[in-house]
Amino acid sequence: MPIGDDKLRELPQTVNELVADRAIRHALYLERYKTHLVEDMLKDFNGKMEPALMQQIEQGLKRATEKSAALKAIFRDNGDLVREEYKLMEAKLYDQLQDFSNVESAWLIKTLETHTPIAWNFVAPSPSILNQLVTKKPMEGALVEEWFSKLANDTAFAVNRQIQIGIIEGEGIEKIVRRIKGTPEANYTNTDLTASRSHLRSVVRTSVSHVSHGAREETYKANTDVIKGVQIVATLDTRTCTQCMELDGKVYAVDEGRRPQFHWSCRCSDTPVTKSWKELGINASEASPGTRASMNGQVPDTTTYPAWLKKQSAAVQDEALGKARGKLFRSGELKIKEFTDTNGRPITLARLKAKLE
Repeated sequence: MPIGDDKLRELPQTVNELVADRAIRHALYLERYKTHLVEDMLKDFNGKMEPALMQQIEQGLKRATEKSAALKAIFRDNGDLVREEYKLMEAKLYDQLQDFSNVESAWLIKTLETHTPIAWNFVAPSPSILNQLVTKKPMEGALVEEWFSKLANDTAFAVNRQIQIGIIEGEGIEKIVRRIKGTPEANYTNTDLTASRSHLRSVVRTSVSHVSHGAREETYKANTDVIKGVQIVATLDTRTCTQCMELDGKVYAVDEGRRPQFHWSCRCSDTPVTKSWKELGINASEASPGTRASMNGQVPDTTTYPAWLKKQSAAVQDEALGKARGKLFRSGELKIKEFTDTNGRPITLARLKAKLE
């Protein structure tokens, strides 16, 4: 229910247009936050797990033969080490995601409070509900915990398989280690561990989207007195898949219909659609002329990401692309095919939270 004296303030656009604009901008920050988490997880993978694993393999191979008990011990120890390291990465990600779920809900509430031209008591979901998004809600059919278990088992299997192949073929320790770790000539990408890193990236990035959308959905459900629907907003560039293009702009009732994420590493977002003055039970004719249309309940037109970016200030363009590329974009020298959605510019949770201030 409304609170205060319902004092209206002038807005140049409708609430839904303003919130949609903020949602697109926020999606840019989320992509950078995903990059930060991926880099943090890969730092543990490359700097802790892989060196410990290589050292353990080298020591174990000195005692092993094709059918020796020592070889079985290597396989067992490798599995234990990999699973332990993935558990540590999982715990670190959990801590980040639980904080992030609260930040994401707070961002949405502040956005609505900022752009709704009446004082309204927006409700935040309880912290326990938001935390359960991380631990209890399946992501792509399985819990985050189960995805990390699969990552660990797949990595251990791949490593032990390469050891077995190397021993059967009579390779020495150095060659077996190189078989697993890769070669500097290929920048260590010619190995099964490359796939493990790629899968880890996907799980981390997808988990951020999973929690983001879950936190928003819970916030929508807690505020159905003013929110009547949810619009899908795709990041429309040359990397956007056909499925996401087709869903862009679709509007569903709260707690009904489809929601992002629609596939692994999906970059789609969503934005709330607020009710009109009439639907809120407020006589719009009593509002000042400049604000009467600001709560008209109409869904904003969809727009491509480049078209949205062209309408933003130079500061926003630089924030999205970097100063050098922002300048090229404004000059027309940077084409859509050159967009990289800021993957190279990470942002921490603390900085993401600061965007709320």
